[in-house]
Amino acid sequence: MVEWLAKYRISVEKAISHGWKYSPFFDQLVFIFSDADGNITCTQARNFRQGAKTKYFNQGSAAGVLPIFSGLPRSGTSHRRIVVVEDAVSAARIAPQCDSMPCLGSYLPVQKITALKLLNYEFIDVWLDEDKLRESREIAEKSKWLGLSSRVIYTELDPKEYSDEEIKKWNDRADSLYKRELELAATPNHQESDLQDLRASRNESIQRANYPTYAKVR
Repeated sequence: MVEWLAKYRISVEKAISHGWKYSPFFDQLVFIFSDADGNITCTQARNFRQGAKTKYFNQGSAAGVLPIFSGLPRSGTSHRRIVVVEDAVSAARIAPQCDSMPCLGSYLPVQKITALKLLNYEFIDVWLDEDKLRESREIAEKSKWLGLSSRVIYTELDPKEYSDEEIKKWNDRADSLYKRELELAATPNHQESDLQDLRASRNESIQRANYPTYAKVR
């Protein structure tokens, strides 16, 4: 388990700070999620025992959980943007650069997107596993219907598989694109078509070796 966390550049101390627990009896790393009142409502366990039937084991309901991972205070557009991922480890990897939240699967209900909007997030990037492109687009489209800017990040690997440098490059580019959108929207007498063109170009597919690839959201 320690070696597995180290693979994703997460120390034991960092895991403990996130409230994660280890069960030697079941050989599981347990992620604990609480509601707004601090009540534990959901756990997700990563199985390490050889022969386990599933990689992850979930218990409880995640309906009332909004597990946002935050890093250091940021300026610019970062504090208005959040990245939705599948698992807690991916969220922890992204958090030092940008707020992130695991959806504990590949589905994010409208109620949670609305809650993010009430927390003053304006931009939602959806970065799920490679085989969850359809689900990623569905989350992005629901976010747009609720008045948020959203796009899908489509990569060959899970977010946690990328290095800090690769995540930083992606994060800096995302901040730059969203900042341009904010500046254009604030320009007096701007043309709505110009804003639509910018959003379209932001969602264009960009191919770079060993770097997250942005999939066009339709």
